[in-house]
Amino acid sequence: MKKKKNNPLEQLKLVKGKVRRFCLAYTPEGRAYINRMRKRRRGECKRCGYCCLLVHRCVFLKRENGMAVCTIHRLRPANCSIFPVDSRDIADRDQLAPHLPCGFFFQ
Repeated sequence: MKKKKNNPLEQLKLVKGKVRRFCLAYTPEGRAYINRMRKRRRGECKRCGYCCLLVHRCVFLKRENGMAVCTIHRLRPANCSIFPVDSRDIADRDQLAPHLPCGFFFQ
């Protein structure tokens, strides 16, 4: 899994997305938005692991048989378990791997 290099502005956008997801995950207004968006989310995770490479590589990401595996899946932080919240998150993830689209999409 090769991570595409981002220029500083692209990296700043990824940081902004990570902070946005954190704030959504830990505020009542954010949780309400997440619940509305979950009803619109379709598709499934392809277990590519690129969402775990946004800003920095997650230390809990492992590779097994060509698939990404979260070693703390049951205990993962809220901002991980809600990913992707909306199409902005998919766009951030697709910056890293435009050759392999995310398995999720929004109606």
